[in-house]
Amino acid sequence: MADLKEVISALQQTESGKVALEFASKAGVAIVTDPKKANPGSYDADNKIITLNARGSVVEDAVTLAHCLRYVQHGAPKDLSVQPVSLASERDANAFSARIESILKR
Repeated sequence: MADLKEVISALQQTESGKVALEFASKAGVAIVTDPKKANPGSYDADNKIITLNARGSVVEDAVTLAHCLRYVQHGAPKDLSVQPVSLASERDANAFSARIESILKR
């Protein structure tokens, strides 16, 4: 189980991760963990909360966080668990998190 501070620290090792975290911070988005959640991560735009289940490794959870942060940058719809995002936004979030993963696994 990854510690949230370690996850954020790992993501801050990348320039893109720093930018995404700063954007979310300025937007007032909180990042929390809830190990009971089934999804690895989710973003609730109405409540401005990213929730990670934090059951993966630090790198896995950093990649999940990057994915969720990309939705913040796109101005994602309300609750992603009940309202799907556009295919373009999903592809972009996948590409963004894959880029973060490749950097962190070097």
